Amino acid sequence: MLRLFSRTGLRAVQQLQASGKRPMAIMANNDDANEPAKYEKCVNQVNLLGRLGRDAEMRGSQDHPVCVFSMATNSVFTKADGSTTARVDWHRISVFKPGLREKVAAHLRKGDRVFVTGVIRYDEYTDAQENLVRATTILANDLVNLTKRYLGEEEGTETVSRGF
Repeated sequence: MLRLFSRTGLRAVQQLQASGKRPMAIMANNDDANEPAKYEKCVNQVNLLGRLGRDAEMRGSQDHPVCVFSMATNSVFTKADGSTTARVDWHRISVFKPGLREKVAAHLRKGDRVFVTGVIRYDEYTDAQENLVRATTILANDLVNLTKRYLGEEEGTETVSRGF
């Protein structure tokens, strides 16, 4: 089914190009019809709802500050034998956005329930022992603190209604 959809989609794009028309993704990326598209539209979006594993803390340098914290999400499922099992996944969250990172560092504490929206990023680097290390990080664009303690303290302020 996927292969059929891919062939059909490719065929439609080829027909558009043969007729002199260009798909919207190509039109958005360049103004010259004779030049091939340089970029295509893509989506990289992550939404997480979970609890902090540790207090948020500021790191990085003065030129490139970042607020980091770990976050746990869990999935509950039933096995074939009828038993219920929970799986916990840990996520590394980084906040670079000015203004948001300072508020996150000041207000988020271990155990707080938060909703994070951002993008996923995969990095590779070599550590001090010359080992290749792979790291997955969520770069947060927006964050909402859903902790009752926080909502009770700040009730009625603009910060809470906007979610940070």
